Amino acid sequence: MKFLRCFGRRPGKLNEARAIVEQKEFWKRLKLVQMLLEPIVEAIAMLEQDTCCISLVYWQFSQLRRTAVYNAHIPNLPRGVQTSILASINGKWDFLHTDTMGVSFLLD
Repeated sequence: MKFLRCFGRRPGKLNEARAIVEQKEFWKRLKLVQMLLEPIVEAIAMLEQDTCCISLVYWQFSQLRRTAVYNAHIPNLPRGVQTSILASINGKWDFLHTDTMGVSFLLD
């Protein structure tokens, strides 16, 4: 009800929101977004633990870089989306992967 009240003075916006949510294509695309975000969310959850160590950070990045959802063809998903996500992951890896961090990893 609260959702509907926020559109009380703008029935056109409410109808637009309803039309979007009622489309099967909307839910298919949302499922794709969930599939793309899930590995990242799981990695972040692992890295936020109090017991996280350097070797776990390295392992999570290596797993993310190899995750099938970013490397395999997914129907109805432009390849550029996967490429962009993978480029972002690799960019963070390049920032993190220094000689000092490598030594820390070996000592971990």
